Amino acid sequence: MATTTNTLMPGFLIDANLPKRLRFWREDECVFLPDDEWHDSLVWRYAREHQLTIVTKDGDFERLALASGPPVVILLCVGPASRQVLWGILQQWRPTAREASQQPGCRLVRIFPDCVEVV
Repeated sequence: MATTTNTLMPGFLIDANLPKRLRFWREDECVFLPDDEWHDSLVWRYAREHQLTIVTKDGDFERLALASGPPVVILLCVGPASRQVLWGILQQWRPTAREASQQPGCRLVRIFPDCVEVV
């Protein structure tokens, strides 16, 4: 009898500044901020304590990731994009960003409309 190994993927904390209705958030092991009023330091601590990767458009998390990571931050560098534009960018780059975020020593993954950068 063959057995399959269920590998738990790292969780993702979706920041309040991102649309919650995108299908991607339902596919992954994602959680949303329990409170939209949380200060960045509380979000950071929550993600660290729960071993979650922060997905955000907020550049403040870039500074935190570079100064003191973990947790890992996936930063969407897309400006004021519509949900449709954001969907297209994520559809193209999410698998690459997800894989990169799991690499040892990774602190920051930046998703641009035309590429992904890993720090």
